[in-house]
Parts: sequence; structure tokens; C-alpha cells
Amino acid sequence: MKRWRAWRTTVLGSDAGSGTDVGSGTVLGIGLIMMVGLFLSGVGLAGRVMYCQAVAQTGADEAAISAAKALNGLAGASSPCHEALRAARANSASLMECTPEGSDVRVKVNVETGVPLIAQIAVESRAGPAACGE
Repeated sequence: MKRWRAWRTTVLGSDAGSGTDVGSGTVLGIGLIMMVGLFLSGVGLAGRVMYCQAVAQTGADEAAISAAKALNGLAGASSPCHEALRAARANSASLMECTPEGSDVRVKVNVETGVPLIAQIAVESRAGPAACGE
């Protein structure tokens, strides 16, 4: 028995088997699970922001094209900014600005993300007829 204790003390350290490290694996496991959970939450939030960026860009592009069509007489008698508003709402975005510039239209739309640090994403887009020969 004394030989076993001497070997254990030499190889494993003086506190080995004394009961001082009971439960340390549980604490380490809980810490590891929490770190993985935080990492996955961050990945989920980043994915949400990327999705909202794509929705905002799509909404801005669609609103600008609709407004340019209305401005150039291709979409009925509605005003360009009214068409831009309808297109933005159809794409889950809010129209912030609508500015006709000659035969082009510049729009700015906003999308709520639901992410605490990045509450909104705003995107601009411009559309109009291309000149012939370009």
C-alpha cells in the first residue's frame, strides 16, 4: 500500500485522489457548452444580418426599377414614388427616400433586423433607362 501511495504521489502529484478536484470536469464541460452556445448564437445573428441585407438590397432594387418605369411612362399613371413605396412594402422594406433625377430615380429603403446591435439596414439603389449605344 505504501508503494502505491508513493508512486501515485510521485506520478500524479501530491493532491491526487485527495478529493480536491471533484467536479472540475463538470465545470469544464458546462463552460465548453456555454462557449459553443455563444458561438452558435453569434453565427445565427450574423446570418440574420446577412439575410436582412439581401432583403434590403432586393427591396431597393425593385423599388428603383418600379419607380423608373413609372417615371418613364411604362407603369400606368401612378407617381414614381408611389410605385417605389408599393414595391418596397411588397419586399418587406420601408421606403426612406425617393428622388427622381432626370429620367433616373434614386431610392433608399430600410429593413429592421431584430438584432440588438444592428437594428436597421439601409440600402440605396438607382434605376433608369440606359443610353443607346452603351
